[in-house]
Amino acid sequence: MKSTLFCPVCHSAMNPCDVICDECKAALDGECFDSFMSRCPVCFYPKVAPFYECEKCSTGISNNKVYPVARYDGPLSYSILDSFKFHAHKEMAHIIALYLSRALSALDPEGTALIVPIPCSNMRLKKFGWDPMVEVAKALKRPYLQLLSNSDSRRIQQKRLNRQQRLRASEGRFVINPDYSDKIDEIKDKSIIVIDDIVTTMSTMNSAISFLKENGFCNVSGASWLCEL
Repeated sequence: MKSTLFCPVCHSAMNPCDVICDECKAALDGECFDSFMSRCPVCFYPKVAPFYECEKCSTGISNNKVYPVARYDGPLSYSILDSFKFHAHKEMAHIIALYLSRALSALDPEGTALIVPIPCSNMRLKKFGWDPMVEVAKALKRPYLQLLSNSDSRRIQQKRLNRQQRLRASEGRFVINPDYSDKIDEIKDKSIIVIDDIVTTMSTMNSAISFLKENGFCNVSGASWLCEL
């Protein structure tokens, strides 16, 4: 006899082949930008209205392609993020991966790019013992490299900082993971997609992408599950 599989979000019975139930999927789909917003054709950032200039491209804030999937203020999206990061419900990584794969498909239709998770702070790693975006990278079931490391073990968590403090704090944040320092020449011609759970000021994502470009990687883009506009 087959056991019943339950949705990790609402705990209702669901199809064993699914990651979440149909009702939760419909709710999350409604919180995705593609359901109610257009995107900049250059950087993929959501646009407040079709006739507005992209606030990232037109102001020079970023020339990077970064594809956020859903709203940070979406009730279900936020509850999943909170459950995943702060209550150790690691099964939520599969839900995040399910939606993040939309961004990867848009940025990398051929599916050949390497995935590089943005590392969590050393403070968080010490407290919880696991890195959320590494769990998501595993759930994506695509080749990934923990190519980035934090440069400063004393760096405070970004959620405690305002916008200007975040921008300053992200300067020089990353170093190449020593495990890969002698392999850069072998992989720098490959496409890279940096992934994170959320972008707000874009400071962390832009810092990671710029750092990789400075180290010889030519084709680097970014993807996040959630975005705070």
